[in-house]
Amino acid sequence: MEKSASKTDDNPVKIENGLWRLGHDHFLHYLVCGTKAAALIETGVTATAPMVISACHTLNVSPRYLIVTHPHVDHVTGLPLLKEAFPESSVICGPGAGAFLGKEKIRRSIERDDRFITAFLKKKAGHTEIPDMTTALTFKEGEVIDLGGVTLIFVEIKGHAPGHLGVFVPELKALFPSDALGFFMPPADFFPTFFTGYLPFLASLNRLEAFDAEILGLPHQGVFRKEKVRLAFLQARRSAQYVYEYAQADWEDEEKTAEKLFGSFYRDELRLYSPENIMECCRLLVRRSREEKGGAKENEGHRH
Repeated sequence: MEKSASKTDDNPVKIENGLWRLGHDHFLHYLVCGTKAAALIETGVTATAPMVISACHTLNVSPRYLIVTHPHVDHVTGLPLLKEAFPESSVICGPGAGAFLGKEKIRRSIERDDRFITAFLKKKAGHTEIPDMTTALTFKEGEVIDLGGVTLIFVEIKGHAPGHLGVFVPELKALFPSDALGFFMPPADFFPTFFTGYLPFLASLNRLEAFDAEILGLPHQGVFRKEKVRLAFLQARRSAQYVYEYAQADWEDEEKTAEKLFGSFYRDELRLYSPENIMECCRLLVRRSREEKGGAKENEGHRH
């Protein structure tokens, strides 16, 4: 993994010609620039939006596209400020993302957790605003944007969240899967994130790895290159399989098993999020593991 910039550094970091890393080390954004337009992949949280706006101004770039990879708090609450700063930009999301954000329970939890993250980062970010996605462009599997010599290919990802989009840039051999591998916890651990299904999560890992990317841009804590890309996929599978098997082997009821997982994982970078958030994540991991018991072996033959 590349050495990270300071966790409070809002300067753009060049990865390759036409590709920049922006934002905060915990909440990374990727600016892809072609000869005709630029796109910002990941819209982050309220607290990091000013950093990203400042970095774009430093580069003298106004993104034509703001890509919401999925509608979770740490990938969507920065959008209102970004859209205000770049009013001519178009917002892109995946199918179902807007409907998910329309649920009152989801909106309350997003507001709570964005405030928690802002306090954790010790930033003064102002009021949390839930973005209105009703006018966003919905992109589906295989759709393409030509930025001018640089192409964005969109990939629908299953297993983590509704409306989850990844982006592959073939000219750079760069893949931006958002949380499809899980939440990276340096130096080599992942918190699994198969919140909507373990088997779809594994299937998506297989599809994403088949792109044979040489740059893997994760939304949290790092960029991987070349042989380390394959190692990241390997560790993501191992972490997901461990939780899947643990949730099935433990004889406790769902809540007690989730509490054990919470006790194991709620540390280091995961403390960016409220205890309520991560506890609910652990409940979902246990629930999905037990729902799909016995199905993983069938999927083994599809691993790379």
